[in-house]
Amino acid sequence: MPAPIMPLEQNKDDHDDLVFLEEHPAPSIGPTTRSVWRVMIIDDDEDVHSTTTFALGNLDMQHRPLEFVHAYSAGQARDMLKHEQEIAVILLDVVMEQDDAGLHLVRYIRETLKLADVRIILRTGQPGYAPEIDAIRDFDINDYKTKSELTRIKLFTTVTAAIRSYEQIRSINASRRGLAQIVRASTELMALHGVQNFAAGVLAQIADLLGVKADGVLCVQECPDGNCHELMISATAGNFSRLTPGQLSAADEEPLVTAMERSLAQRRNIYGPDFATLYFAGKASRDFVAYLALPRALTDIDERLLEVFCGNVAVGLDNVELVSHLHNAAFYDQLSKLPNRTRLVEILDATLAGPAKDDATLSLVDLDHFAETNDALGHQFGDLLLIEVAGRLQSRLGQQLTVARMGGDIFGVLGDAAQVNPAKILALFQEPFCIDGQDVRLSATLGLVRLGEHDGSGADALKDADIALKRAKSQQRAGHFYFSRSMGIEIRERVRMMHALRTAFGQDQLFVVYQPQIDLVTRRPVGAEALLRWQTP
Repeated sequence: MPAPIMPLEQNKDDHDDLVFLEEHPAPSIGPTTRSVWRVMIIDDDEDVHSTTTFALGNLDMQHRPLEFVHAYSAGQARDMLKHEQEIAVILLDVVMEQDDAGLHLVRYIRETLKLADVRIILRTGQPGYAPEIDAIRDFDINDYKTKSELTRIKLFTTVTAAIRSYEQIRSINASRRGLAQIVRASTELMALHGVQNFAAGVLAQIADLLGVKADGVLCVQECPDGNCHELMISATAGNFSRLTPGQLSAADEEPLVTAMERSLAQRRNIYGPDFATLYFAGKASRDFVAYLALPRALTDIDERLLEVFCGNVAVGLDNVELVSHLHNAAFYDQLSKLPNRTRLVEILDATLAGPAKDDATLSLVDLDHFAETNDALGHQFGDLLLIEVAGRLQSRLGQQLTVARMGGDIFGVLGDAAQVNPAKILALFQEPFCIDGQDVRLSATLGLVRLGEHDGSGADALKDADIALKRAKSQQRAGHFYFSRSMGIEIRERVRMMHALRTAFGQDQLFVVYQPQIDLVTRRPVGAEALLRWQTP
């Protein structure tokens, strides 16, 4: 094998002088463990392949070595390019199987395979077959060289310029795709409700943006009045799914907690060789931070895209928080944290539409004489008592039941008839409630409705339970009544009568009739009784 040749230092007189050095083993030009630039040589002359590989094989360009892919005909190149990935530069001969085989291959690469990023350098030993002006004008190539002019230095310069151009184009396209993905991800995330769902979506979108597997955890930290609480887990993915929702333990996950707290303290993203911590600025002293385990170091483009993504997500997290607060205010009682009347109606509607309807019972629980207790001991004491009642109903009746607060001193209990049992519920009030060390005894009155006998909506079921409750309060305090159809008819008839009577007053349908009172002994009138008559039209 001939001794390798290397360029001398350039001087004013000669840029291409060569010096012979002692022979050393040729450097490997196969695939390497670090990133490479892939250069494809398409030429039917084996000497061109060997000299090109020899001239460029031991050089780094843009901080990476070269990896060469060889094709010896246009047909072979067509087959290879269908499967080869990440080709940065193609050194393409014009004359191969046919005089214009290289030119036809250019069109195939650009128009059929749609490979727009790869830089194509046309090399020809016979310029007459493809004049430079015509080739540049008519074909999507990036450079044109004759083989005779391509010294080692000029070949190095040409390929380096092509690789630099390829790198810039890839960066621009990656940025464009990343920004489009950020816009799409932001739209998809906005459709998610609840902080947990949104946080899980954030981890998935970050992984998709970087082209890696979702493997991380997203936490929230609250700092009211400058005093920061522990990190609370909002969502996990991948290997971090072992972590359970709740507080992130600093003792068990010290490196993880340290990295996340560092990002929160510096209020910025921090990138490592195999991880990234992402900071999402929140409002109301509430910030979010994500930790991602990565299979590779991030590129500059990755980091810039993540900065944009984090800014968008921070706004989204604030919106989700706001929606969550609005949802809680609309559907949950702020004192007891139980579902409110509106939420119970929704649950009732769902129950009535499903198979559980036949065995379900709704009970309204009214605390007897609570107003007197509230007035005597104060509203703060009364609030604590309501919270205690709510907690006992939830804990003693079981998690399968729905316990709601209707407002004031009335609670709702919905569930299986065996559990929503008057004896069970009333027994809960046999034991006193302890508030601030003071025992308070309460009794309750119940109004119940069996949903299997009910044909209306959830709101109608609540009305029926309320009718039963009113009957129980009027006839059996500290007891219970089940709603019946006759009870409903009676109440509704009474209500109809009251509305009709009010209308009669306004339309002068009422008039007075005097009825004499007769002494039966003397048979003489001793007075008169005034009777109000109602004449319907």
